[in-house]
Amino acid sequence: MQLHDDNAIEKRPSVITQFRRAFALIFNPGTPNEGIYSRRSADGIDMILCFEDEQDAQRYSIMLAAQDFPEADPVELDTHMLLEFSEEGGHTLGLVAKGKLVVPPEANVPMFDWSPGTSEEGTLPPEEMSMDELDQRRSMLESLL
Repeated sequence: MQLHDDNAIEKRPSVITQFRRAFALIFNPGTPNEGIYSRRSADGIDMILCFEDEQDAQRYSIMLAAQDFPEADPVELDTHMLLEFSEEGGHTLGLVAKGKLVVPPEANVPMFDWSPGTSEEGTLPPEEMSMDELDQRRSMLESLL
């Protein structure tokens, strides 16, 4: 295994989607307080990081824990769904190929830009959403299972 920087993280959607599934780091999986790990890239945009290999994802999670992050579990997810989720949130998606070691940034964001209940996609109550919007949300949630 070799140490690489952000240049080792694949960011091209056309390449990422060639992998059907990847492991994302999820905080509090299956709870109302569930969240996904992201890191700020050099261009200032938050990048959701996913891994081709579960052991590489677990290793990264351990490194995060050593920096006092809460425990994050590697969860296998569909790359198309991850890409769509990233784009909807104004983020990029990065994939770490098997055997590449990417270390967490030394500087962490002291305060998160996100908090439960304030995301834009959750601002409309279900009764004000169109059937297409409801169906799309249901499909995204079902794909997580």
